[in-house]
Amino acid sequence: AVGLYPLMYVFASSPISIIEGKGTLGAHPLWLTAFYLHIILGGVALLVGWPQFFPKWRNRHLPLHRKLGKVYIGSILLVSGPTSFFLAFFAFGGIGTKMGFGLLAIFWFTSTLLAFLAVRRKQISSHKEWMIRSYALSLAAVSLRIYMPIMQAGFRWDFEYSYSWVAWICWIPNILVAEWIIFRQRTNFTLTS
Repeated sequence: AVGLYPLMYVFASSPISIIEGKGTLGAHPLWLTAFYLHIILGGVALLVGWPQFFPKWRNRHLPLHRKLGKVYIGSILLVSGPTSFFLAFFAFGGIGTKMGFGLLAIFWFTSTLLAFLAVRRKQISSHKEWMIRSYALSLAAVSLRIYMPIMQAGFRWDFEYSYSWVAWICWIPNILVAEWIIFRQRTNFTLTS
């Protein structure tokens, strides 16, 4: 559902609050272009990424796996990763919020690049591990949309305070879970080998 969420921005008949909240920046063509490219291709990455983690499907449809992988990697490396770094400089809130989203952008781009380089070298185990990290960081878009309502409605934090936290917690727990999954896979492989 979050992968399709950007369509709301594209087909909305009235201005969206996140764009309105940016004031004059929201009307700037460069920011607006980066924003739309980021959310649309980030949504594409979410949509094409999740089936890649089902081994039976992946093994049965290897040519499709490769095509979807190219779409996933291309959407992040060529567009959504760089635009997310650009947009981090304009994130609502202080330097902490900008740093949280900026580091997310750097780690997302880097993990995807390392996954791409690993598969090019035919280092399949390394490729899988970097893809787990990359997709965990892609899922920051989902985590953000889960945590924000919890912080605002549940904890009654205002938007700015919630956003300063979500800039970090939308991705740090995700990457910790990814590292735990990778550790478990390595351990199970070693124990069963």
